[in-house]
Parts: sequence; structure tokens; C-alpha cells
Amino acid sequence: MPSDLHETLIRLFRDAPDFAATLLCRRPDLRMRQLSNPTLISENASVLKYAERRVDSVISFDTGDDEGLIGAIEVQLDKKKTKRFSWPTYLTRLREDTRKPVVLLVICGTDAVAQWASEPIQLGPGSVMSPVAVGPTDIPCITDPDTPEAGPEMAALSAIIHSRRRCGLEVLNAMDVVFSRMPDQERAVNYTEYVRSLVTGTRLKHLEALLSTDTFPYHNAFTQRYIDRGKSQGKAEGKAEGKAEGIAEAKAESILTVLNARGIAISAHERDRVTACTDLSQLDVWLASAVKVDSAAELFG
Repeated sequence: MPSDLHETLIRLFRDAPDFAATLLCRRPDLRMRQLSNPTLISENASVLKYAERRVDSVISFDTGDDEGLIGAIEVQLDKKKTKRFSWPTYLTRLREDTRKPVVLLVICGTDAVAQWASEPIQLGPGSVMSPVAVGPTDIPCITDPDTPEAGPEMAALSAIIHSRRRCGLEVLNAMDVVFSRMPDQERAVNYTEYVRSLVTGTRLKHLEALLSTDTFPYHNAFTQRYIDRGKSQGKAEGKAEGKAEGIAEAKAESILTVLNARGIAISAHERDRVTACTDLSQLDVWLASAVKVDSAAELFG
């Protein structure tokens, strides 16, 4: 069964087919090609008749000449020998059906898998297929939202891949700013949900702390999505009182997480003061201060 990471990465390319061009053009021999007008053909190669002969996504590109290019997108999180037999099938069937050049882009969970996936596949004497494999090393660690590479999809992928590294908090901060600038704020909410479903531990708490503020409009849209889900499911969290209590608890937890992540000691009395507070405005003030104070006493001062 496909993992959450596998399915999330596929959704990212289906939401933004042009992101495949961004990754393909990082490869030297494809960098000068003009890939434009990306079009998602199907979730699987519909020309492949058998269920087991499926590719994750197929994207068609226009090029500077009249040939065009068909990209088969695969997400590969581990080494699987059978893929080196099925991948050539994907490409030859696509090439036969479209009468266009084809390329296989493999998004890999680790650099070891990327190295394995990028190895040329020897089909026989004089016949070789060379996949384009992308691993964590090929994904920039986006910590500056103003860097030229900081597009929404790259920022999301950077957060998914690099959030556990030492720069993880900076990556999430940069992603938050990049998402706030997206013209399509609904997509920003979707991307945030993708990332939130995959980050864990202190990184998840940090992301939730960011989202619990009113810094950017899409934060409220993200929160509202969950409120609406609660209402549609008839859950208590969807009610006004339960909603306020849940938000207060989340904000209080976020304040404590930020202080802990910054190495600021907090006494049991101070902790109780934060967790007992139900004033959302006061919690917002404390949360904003938690990222810059030097002591818990200064937070309350």
C-alpha cells in the first residue's frame, strides 16, 4: 500500500505539473530545453492496459521545437528491482502512443535510492534507458523565501525533505512566507496540509505555532477548513465553545513548544499560567513574544 509520503508527493505534481519541468531542468543535459505548457495527461498511463503497468503521473510539455516531451513521474521511496523492468515498459508504451520523446523522472526518498534509480538500465546490446532521479541532495534547503528557487512547490518539497535537519525551523518559516504570497490561497492551504501531515515532533509543533497566529490570511483559511470539517462531521470541536477551547489549548501548547525549542526554562507555575489561559488575544500576544524573549518572566512582563 502506498505510504502517506508517496501519495503526498504525487499530489504535489498533479496540483502543479510545471514543477516537474523545474526539477527536470536542474539536470545539465535538459537545462537548455524550453519546457512549457505542462499538461497532466492522467494519473496513470492510460495507454498501459494492465493494472500492474501503472506510472504515478504523466505530463506533456511543449518544447522549443515541434517535438514536445512526455514526462513519466514516479515516486520511489525504496529500491525495488522489479521497477527496473517495468520502467522501460512505461516509456516505450508512452512513446508508441504519443509519438513524442519521453523521459522518466523518479522522485526518491533517499540519496541512496536516487543513486540506484539513476543507474542506466541495460535493455540489451546497444539499448540503454537512463532515468532522471532526484534525491534529497538535489532539493535545495529553502531558508530564504526571497531566493529565486523559493517557488511554492519547491518550498513545500524542501519542508517535507529537510524539516528534520538542523535548519528545519528556518525551512518551515520560509515556507510559511512563500505560501502567504501565493495568488491561489486555497492551494496554499492544500500545500500546508500536505506538509503538516508529514512533519513530526517539534517541527510539527512549530508549524502549528505559526498557523495559530493571524500573521497571514491563509492561516485563518487553514484553521477554518478544520472547523468546517468538525461541523460537517457533527463533532463537538465544530461547536463555538469547543472550537474556542481547542484553539486556546493549541495556542498554549505552541507557546510552550516555542520556549522549549529555544531552550528557555519555564517553571511549573508559569506553565500552568499559560495552559490555564483561555483569552485568545492574550495567548496571541504571548505566542508572538515567545519567539524573541530571553526568559519566561519577560514573556509575562
